[in-house]
Amino acid sequence: GKKSKMLMATDNRCSYANIIVRKELHDKGITDVTKLAQHKRDDGGKPVIAATGIGSGTWLYGTYVLEQAGVNEAFNWVGGGGLKTMLGGLKAGQFDAIMAVPAWQFAAEDDGYGKAIYDVADLETWNKTFGGNIPTTIVYVLESAISDSENAELTQKYVNAMYQSMQWMKEQSVDGIYDAIGQSYMASFDPALAKREIAYYKAMWQYDGDIARADYENGAKVWFRPGTKMDAIAYEDVVDMSFLEKARKGA
Repeated sequence: GKKSKMLMATDNRCSYANIIVRKELHDKGITDVTKLAQHKRDDGGKPVIAATGIGSGTWLYGTYVLEQAGVNEAFNWVGGGGLKTMLGGLKAGQFDAIMAVPAWQFAAEDDGYGKAIYDVADLETWNKTFGGNIPTTIVYVLESAISDSENAELTQKYVNAMYQSMQWMKEQSVDGIYDAIGQSYMASFDPALAKREIAYYKAMWQYDGDIARADYENGAKVWFRPGTKMDAIAYEDVVDMSFLEKARKGA
C-alpha cells in the first residue's frame, strides 16, 4: 500500500514460470498443460499443481499460463513450500506438477522424475503466452525514499552500480561470470550447476535495464487481474526511467 517507483528491470522473462510434470505422466503422453488438465488422479480428482504458496509469484505466473490455455479451473492449486518439499512432493506423486525455478527443473529432469511441459527458456513458448517481454525482476524504491536529495543521490549510485553490472555481465562469458562471483555467492552449488544457471539467465537478463511501456503492459495483464488482489497502476504512475537515463550517461 505504499507508493513506489520502478527504476530499472534486470530480466525480461519470469524464470519461475516453468511447469514440471511427473515423468511417468509425461511418458504417458502428457506433454503440455492442456493434456495435463484432462488427467484424473487415482481418486478421480483434478490434477494437483503446486506453487511455492498460494498468492506467491509462482502461483501468479502459473495461474496465468493455465488461464491463457483455458484450463486453470481443471486444476487444484496447493502450496508446496520450498526446494525439498516441492521436489519431494513431485517425486512421491503427491503433486502431479510443480512450478519450478531453473535449478529445480534441472534437478527433476536430471534425476529422472520430472519433465518440463512449459519452459520459459523457449522464447516462442513464452511469447505465445505472455505476448513479449515482461519486467519480472526490477529495481524499485519507495517514493518517500527519494523525496529528498540525499536519498535520491544514494539511489542514483545504486542504479549506476546495477547498470554497470549488467553491462559487465553482457560482455562476460559464463565462465567469466562464475570465476568472478562463484566462490563468494554460489559456493553451495555444484560448479557445473551454477554455470548452467548462469547460462540460462544470460538469455533473459535485461541488459539495458529498460522498462518499456509495451513490456509493462504485458506484465499488467498478469499482475492486475481477478484473483491477484492487486489494483491496476498506470505506467506513468509507477515507472521512473530518470535514474536509468543518468546511469547510461555515466552519472
